[in-house]
Amino acid sequence: MIKLGEALEVKKKELQAIINKTEESAKTPVDVLRISSFRDKTCYYRRPEGAKREQEKYVGTVATPEICALARIDYEKRLYNAACHQKKQLDRIEPFFEDDELVSVYAGMAASRQKLISPIVSDDETYARKWEDYSYSPKPFEEGEPEMYSERGERVRSKSEKIIADFYLKHGIPYRYECPLKLLEGSRFLTFHPDFTVLNKRTRQIFYHEHLGMMDKDDYVARVMWRLDIYEKNGIFPGRQLLLSRETARRPLDMTLIEKMTEIFLI
Repeated sequence: MIKLGEALEVKKKELQAIINKTEESAKTPVDVLRISSFRDKTCYYRRPEGAKREQEKYVGTVATPEICALARIDYEKRLYNAACHQKKQLDRIEPFFEDDELVSVYAGMAASRQKLISPIVSDDETYARKWEDYSYSPKPFEEGEPEMYSERGERVRSKSEKIIADFYLKHGIPYRYECPLKLLEGSRFLTFHPDFTVLNKRTRQIFYHEHLGMMDKDDYVARVMWRLDIYEKNGIFPGRQLLLSRETARRPLDMTLIEKMTEIFLI
């Protein structure tokens, strides 16, 4: 579940960045620009800040660099005031908001009562455990394939997949290995088995991680390109919901890439 407290903090930082960027314009006294239309022409007028309208001066119909500068500064003054107002509103809200209040309703119940209820709102760890407990039939192995198992005990297809699975387990990233995923190709549904279906516990967003393990083989690359095309046609794009890692015989799995992807998308 996305924490509102975290969202408020992010919004406050965005507002502060706007305030910092526009503060100089907001505190700089400049002439007031007025714009009006007359006979299909745009007319510009200016007057000193605080002066009455009768004191303004007509400066023509051409948007000179000076006129554009006045318009920009006026915009930044207004933006500064709006950002300051919003930030004050958030400062007033933040002390009274508790992210864990809804979660604590279920968490505060006795275990005997919790067993009788399926919570509508649960904490991140409870949600992740239930997500991982989802029952599914993974892709079957062909006879004669080498047997290799992750630390969690599931059979995997390669040493690299074992390394990735063990990494996710060690870092508390919920995952499902080769969980079926139906994707539309034309008018028919095809069943794919992404190497890893992973969950961001904090945002509860699902990602698909495909490890491309033989990128130096032409027929393998052709199949990969076809799979990526199907993913994209179903709205699953690399760098968004689809995570990719790769290797060849000469370029083995780079775990620093997995670590960085985890940091960006899954924590």
